[in-house]
Amino acid sequence: MIANSDANFPSDDSKPSMTVLQQLYGAMPAAMLQELREHTRAYLANESNRGQYDRAQGYSEHALTERSRTLLEEYVSDQERKWAEMGPMVERSLGRTPRQILIVGSSIGPSVATLSYRYPDADILGCEVEPEAVRVAQTLLAMRPRCRFAIEPIETLNAPPRTFDLVECTNVLEHVTSPVAAIKRMAELMEPGGLLLFTCPNYLFPREPHANCWRLPGAPRALLKLQLTLMGKDSGFVDHLQLKVNTIRVKRWLSASGVTEIIDLNESKIHSILLGDSNGKAAPRLVGAIKRLRLERLVALLLNYVPMTPSVLLLAKKPLTHS
Repeated sequence: MIANSDANFPSDDSKPSMTVLQQLYGAMPAAMLQELREHTRAYLANESNRGQYDRAQGYSEHALTERSRTLLEEYVSDQERKWAEMGPMVERSLGRTPRQILIVGSSIGPSVATLSYRYPDADILGCEVEPEAVRVAQTLLAMRPRCRFAIEPIETLNAPPRTFDLVECTNVLEHVTSPVAAIKRMAELMEPGGLLLFTCPNYLFPREPHANCWRLPGAPRALLKLQLTLMGKDSGFVDHLQLKVNTIRVKRWLSASGVTEIIDLNESKIHSILLGDSNGKAAPRLVGAIKRLRLERLVALLLNYVPMTPSVLLLAKKPLTHS
């Protein structure tokens, strides 16, 4: 089972006061820092990427310069906050700290960087299809010898089966060629007892997060493209998106791949947002309206049975097998 015990593990209080990015920058020679800036700019300028709508639309020269300055700080800081929350849960579920980590869709390396400091004895592999992103990550982590990267899709990643005790996959499944094949490969690469921390959009929720627009769940892609065109937005980016991805299907695909111990982390998140002071980040106006109508308890109850949260958020464990 996925444990929730309070075992003794390194606490966040023991972390150094410097941020991950400050430590990485402090270890780099000046020439490497300049190379990192150049690679970051090239990454942002890649309009043919499949991952981010804003990059696909292109930046003005001024916006490109400004974004280059803040991108890594924003991404790495987000991951530090995420792993301050998720790390203890992962460690309790494993019964120890992870030793072999796979980051699916490692992008420019924020998760790899963060985990390389949280778990300095772990070997970390980042799997990413965009060469421009990998060049940033490799430069950023050139001084971290236990971090490496593969420019490959997860479906065909060349790695031994049953290798990784922690796999993280964040906002990748909607971009892959075959979500079923991607999940099957992740399951093959997990060691028995290993964990998968999984996030992606939930297309049962009536919003497309990349283009940042409302949509009718289950509606044909052509309707979304027409909607974007009428809004004056580029509709070409959504051609590759796997709009069939949702919480119900992801759980089914995981179970079919042998990863059957699944915790839906949205359940606690729903209650903390609807019954707490925050309106969340994905749809604050909608949450605010629900609270003004005093429907928060009813909606929280319904969402436990009908998974229409903005994102899929799962912690799954591969059962132990006997040889």
